[in-house]
Amino acid sequence: MGLPGWLGGMGEEDKELRVAKVVSCFEDGVEYEEARKVLSKNGWEVDRAKDELTVIRGTQDGFLIPLSMRAPELLGAENSGNSCYLDSLLMAIFANSDKYDYLITVFNERSNRLASLLRLFVNKIRMGLKVEKEAVKEFLLELVELGWRGSSTQEDASELFIFLMELLKAPALETYEQLHHGALPEKDVDDKKVLYRMIMLGIEEGNERLDLLQLIRGELHETVIEDLSREVFASSTGGDKRSVLVNAWKTVTVADSPLNMLPILLKRSGGSKRPVSIPLEIDSSQLVGSESEMRRNWRLRSAVCHLGSSSSCGHYITFLFNEDGTCSRWDDLKGFSESRADAKELETSSYLLFYE
Repeated sequence: MGLPGWLGGMGEEDKELRVAKVVSCFEDGVEYEEARKVLSKNGWEVDRAKDELTVIRGTQDGFLIPLSMRAPELLGAENSGNSCYLDSLLMAIFANSDKYDYLITVFNERSNRLASLLRLFVNKIRMGLKVEKEAVKEFLLELVELGWRGSSTQEDASELFIFLMELLKAPALETYEQLHHGALPEKDVDDKKVLYRMIMLGIEEGNERLDLLQLIRGELHETVIEDLSREVFASSTGGDKRSVLVNAWKTVTVADSPLNMLPILLKRSGGSKRPVSIPLEIDSSQLVGSESEMRRNWRLRSAVCHLGSSSSCGHYITFLFNEDGTCSRWDDLKGFSESRADAKELETSSYLLFYE
């Protein structure tokens, strides 16, 4: 039971006055019960309740707070029980970049409610409000309705990213793959366009530090496919053909990234904590074709890191990299800590990287 007003608690009359004050701030009206619920959740502070109701109503109308209006101090989301993979991914995508914003501001019949819940999530983050665990649970339940496999279990953040991008109909990363082998080319197989959601790099167990750029070059330009069945002419003068097994050198050219984002997944074998040197900037001219529009520098905006032995257990956190060179470490169990990036933690636990 609350203390009476004269003992320092808030009496019912004072609460009613605050509800009335909040309701009066909205010309088109706010339901009494909604205003009271939001006030109670915000410690009966009128200004905080007004801010949250403004976010809620704007979200319903399709409004998304621009990144340029982001609050200087962020709170993020509460862990609703094994939800760190979701919380960390959404922080990485939306807290420090607006490249994915348009995906949740356009109408998509199948995912319209999901987009609305996601706008509420993003608006609260950018306004410096806390995304309560109830809102996180509601978002997860909507994901399950749309085919996601778990609402209360720890899942893989990279798989959720792919699932979300498919639901929101995000354009994919365009690449061209070519196989070089000396045999007769096979149409639409040896030279083809392939769409990816991210660049995936395998990290084997070991202690020696790896370099991210070298890993990318290796994946794009140094892959060898052994014992590939292809045809060759039976003689040097042509004529009949025969099948042979050849080794092929595969090259991949990144043609375009319509969202101007370059997601990179570090697939850590067996939960490997092998250190990988993560550059804050990538000169993509070494990684793409000469005609590509992607010939620019890419800056690291965020990193989802995984602490644990398996991508479906353990704990996910997020690093946000700011324009001024500062870095924020965010954990949905602990909140934000402003600091320079812990190089060791970033090198040994980085899982999903987002370059812009």
